[in-house]
Amino acid sequence: MKKNNLFRILPLLTVFSIISPRLHAVINPAMQPRHLHDLYSHVFKATIEEVDAREMRVVFRIDEFSKGELPYERVTMTTGDRGHLTEILSLQKDQSIVVFAGRGGRRMQNRVLYYVGGGSWHKAQMGTDASPEQWELQGNADEGVDPGSEDIMFAVFNGQTAMLWQMARDLATDRAYYPATPFTRFSDRKIDQLEAPVGGVAIFDVNGNGRLDLIATSGAGSRVYLQTEEGEFEEKSEALGVGEVGFRSVSLADVQGNGRADLLLDGVIFLQNDQGVFEKSDLLDVDPAGVRSAAFADLNANGFPDVVVSLKEGGLRLYFNSFADDVEGETFLERAEALGVVNLEGAGGYFELGDWSGDGRTDILWLSGPGYLLLNGAEGFDSQTLGGEFDEFEFATASMAPVVDPGRNAVYVLVDDTKWLLENQDGRLVDITRYGNEIQDDVPGLYAALVEDLSMDGTLDIYSLSGTSGSPDFFLNNRGYASFMMPEKYESGLWPRHIYNNLVKTGAAAGDVNGDGANDLLVGGRDGSLWLLTNETPAHRPDVPEAGTVLDERKRISSRSLTVALDAPLGVTGAWVRLFDASDTLVAARQIAGNVNVGSSGPQQVIFTVREPGPHRVDVTFSHGEQTSRPVDLAPEGPRHQTLRIQAR
Repeated sequence: MKKNNLFRILPLLTVFSIISPRLHAVINPAMQPRHLHDLYSHVFKATIEEVDAREMRVVFRIDEFSKGELPYERVTMTTGDRGHLTEILSLQKDQSIVVFAGRGGRRMQNRVLYYVGGGSWHKAQMGTDASPEQWELQGNADEGVDPGSEDIMFAVFNGQTAMLWQMARDLATDRAYYPATPFTRFSDRKIDQLEAPVGGVAIFDVNGNGRLDLIATSGAGSRVYLQTEEGEFEEKSEALGVGEVGFRSVSLADVQGNGRADLLLDGVIFLQNDQGVFEKSDLLDVDPAGVRSAAFADLNANGFPDVVVSLKEGGLRLYFNSFADDVEGETFLERAEALGVVNLEGAGGYFELGDWSGDGRTDILWLSGPGYLLLNGAEGFDSQTLGGEFDEFEFATASMAPVVDPGRNAVYVLVDDTKWLLENQDGRLVDITRYGNEIQDDVPGLYAALVEDLSMDGTLDIYSLSGTSGSPDFFLNNRGYASFMMPEKYESGLWPRHIYNNLVKTGAAAGDVNGDGANDLLVGGRDGSLWLLTNETPAHRPDVPEAGTVLDERKRISSRSLTVALDAPLGVTGAWVRLFDASDTLVAARQIAGNVNVGSSGPQQVIFTVREPGPHRVDVTFSHGEQTSRPVDLAPEGPRHQTLRIQAR
């Protein structure tokens, strides 16, 4: 195995800005980028061509307008105040900025507000009629403003400049979505009280009747709750053959390709027979007592689920499914050494699965201290150490999903009391956490994370579980444009308080249990309690917008949701499901069998919420490369939620 430490976490390149005092600025719904786009007559992107600190001069080229136009292509901005040197030095050659120029009203018609990145906004004055392209720099827009107030520009937008420009373009075409007020709500229902701390949990259609069931592991035995009718569950663990032995992680997949879900509990595979009962097998040569976490993953892209195991005492094991060979005495063959996954330093940690490189193969992020990204190639795995902040830690967790860009995965990592959102930029892990608004808020004691669209608005949210008594969870509503909001900061009670604030979590899984088009959560606690958190967001959404409803809310009200369920016997674990609009633009994408980071797992289905209703297309790429497409009409006059079941050919 090739092993190096060049795969470093790189900070996002930004301008010189003083950020830290403003990290907890409050979002002001009355002043958002859409308001700026309305207030100013000219909105454009520009590129810095010259920075002269000695002469206190900056020259930039106007590249593209989203609103208005100007009769000149370049602007020379100067200042005679040496106190503005910081603003001059914050600009670099070839850097992009977003400019809002010319407010309404006689006294404001020459005012300029421009964004340089890193949460830093500056003021300027447009030129006179005699020299319109000669502007005057007037300093930092937040100078003298209380950093914790809602009036600070840092709270309006503090993300990447490219994202603000994308929002400006979307605002010009009435496609933008950037909510500034909370709306996601959950109710709670206690499913059971186990006799030991809950380990991993899962939401999955165990018996193939179209309803999602619930699974929980614990040291006192595993539990399976079959959904007999909508919202009604029956505990059937003993009858299904899995109730007695204690485990800590759970994963489900069709091991044999016979159309029945099989169960992986730590290092033991239970095969489901034709009577629906799970029978313990000896397919894996591993002691379950030594397993920290285990999950199904199609590692060799043949459509049959393999197994990844992380051991408590250190080491990662890869077991390849031999059922594909159709020979007598099928088993799982240990292939870690053959694929080069050996001699990795560090204790046994958790792992996450996903296609990081975008080549259709399942890669492994192993957070063992130091952490490794194991890139799955045709000849084996290429091991890249994460380095930097990840050199010394144990038992970190992560989730991998296309959080920012539907075309590529990002990674959300928790290490002790620190968190990162790491974007894939040309194969590099680039840290964009610092400029994602309230993702940077300090919340200690977090244990694990889950990435899914919980707000039912088409963006992937982040739910971080508290593993410490007295510390709350950390739910981040993805506002779009790589920016996040912490709803509980503005309105308490959106989540059940005794769950969100007090329950020490041990596992969580997401899935649409009641079939209303919104993801629910199954949460396990250290105290042995098992809770189903039902997503009440659809019930609180009006049927039609009232007069004066803001753009973001109108988008949310008019949205349509689509559940895509995969019923194929092969290639589901690790399959990609992608949604395209009528212009063939990728709207959303999800990979089956992610969010395994602390031994939990979700169903073989995904939910897409579309804010621009109309005709769309669903493309499915199964893990063994087979592809299929289905048209779907998500018309504004159609149902709010539809289900598309894609079966084997």
